[in-house]
Amino acid sequence: MGKIYIVGTGPGDKDYLLPLAKKIIKKADVVIGSSRLLSFAPEGKKTILLKSNYSQVLNYIKKNRNREIIVVLVSGSPGVFSFSRKITAVLKSSEFKVIPGISVLQLACARIAETWDDLCIISLHAKTLRGLDKKIKVNKKTIIFCDNKNTPSYTAKYLIKKGAGRLESIAFGNLSMPDEEIIRTDLFQLAVAKREWKGLWLLLIKKR
Repeated sequence: MGKIYIVGTGPGDKDYLLPLAKKIIKKADVVIGSSRLLSFAPEGKKTILLKSNYSQVLNYIKKNRNREIIVVLVSGSPGVFSFSRKITAVLKSSEFKVIPGISVLQLACARIAETWDDLCIISLHAKTLRGLDKKIKVNKKTIIFCDNKNTPSYTAKYLIKKGAGRLESIAFGNLSMPDEEIIRTDLFQLAVAKREWKGLWLLLIKKR
């Protein structure tokens, strides 16, 4: 009998992959994920590469959900801006099981000993910055998932243009990976930073 598992793989480094996730990946008939995440699958395991082929992958899952143990790997934890949203929208809750992982958001807050139960969480992936300044104004702490366009610098420039003051800003890049970087500064300094923003970046903005 088939079963679908949506497995969070943590922030990137394999040391953050939970033991339960490892067991489930090992027993899978097929593992689905991005090229980076498929490195978590054992050698010889049947895999399906997830890129922009969302419809085809969802069709495969629906077609084989009663015949195979299908493991879908998502970065971080499935509940934080992941592909799991598309899967859970087309399946019954009895057809899949979610295995949480350590999200990059959790790791970012752990790195600076910051609580995250009072965070406003925003994703700018493939989105505009419109209205972001209003959310910053009404929340004491806001953490933002940046993308290649909406980088920490680009976001800081937008907020300054909208009247934000010299707010404390902490940028987290590629957490848990060899090129991990944490930049503690403010919006003004961040806006003029001359650098490339490669990889996954989060931006925490705090009111004093």
